[in-house]
Amino acid sequence: MTTDLLNDGVYYQLYRQSERGRWNMSDIPFDEIDDSLVNDFWLAMVREIARSELTTFDAVRQFFELGFVDDPDFGQWLATWFFEETRHPQALMQWLDHFGVKFEPAFMTEGRQTFPFMKARMGTLTMNIISEMMASFGYGNLAKYAPEPVLATIARLLARDEARHATHFLAYAKRHLERASDKDAERKIAVQVLFVWRYGRKKVQHPIGMLVSEFEDHPDFKAVYDRMGFDDEKLLGGICRVIENLVELPLSTKAEVSAALRKLSRGSKEASSSS
Repeated sequence: MTTDLLNDGVYYQLYRQSERGRWNMSDIPFDEIDDSLVNDFWLAMVREIARSELTTFDAVRQFFELGFVDDPDFGQWLATWFFEETRHPQALMQWLDHFGVKFEPAFMTEGRQTFPFMKARMGTLTMNIISEMMASFGYGNLAKYAPEPVLATIARLLARDEARHATHFLAYAKRHLERASDKDAERKIAVQVLFVWRYGRKKVQHPIGMLVSEFEDHPDFKAVYDRMGFDDEKLLGGICRVIENLVELPLSTKAEVSAALRKLSRGSKEASSSS
């Protein structure tokens, strides 16, 4: 059967969504920044958030090294994701520039380094769904609680991008599952990622963890972190529901996640023995 990439490909459907949701740097009123509302803590905090956004450069490299280079549809979408994500640190750095914060080349090169991806494609896609959802939720709350209105505007725009990216990674995870010869093995990988993140995420290497280590001793940090909502049950439950949608199994409690892993292990073994 012949596939029409333009009309049947996932990327071209997602591209249209990106076009409708895309914002311009000129939409941010940098000339309206209120200096009186920002202290040194917030400058340091936003600088670290901007640094965490630079990891997209290395992430794209790892996607291709992992083997996604043989997927022209996903490769096309990565180009869009790369463009949209690299505007995030640019917007934050431009906001910081208003306050005289400068950036050496080392800031960019060091910030581009990220943690190694999982070798399993489904694991990498699942972790990116979770990461984008966390980022969207955090930026959404930052938009509500940021002390300065222009920073709140930036956070609101970035939250929209991250939410859209989460749904796009989900679309590719579903496509990967549809094409898999051992679907239960792939579903198991997705549930394993959820289990480790949901019940052992303090051990997971992630930019948010780096942010916590950088500021956890600062007297103002706890209140800000709590408002960002990374431990909020609304976020945690939402992520579980998205992965439920992917693997089509209940995952709202630890018992359900454990039961799903047992079921998928049995299914994968049966598929292997019959092949």
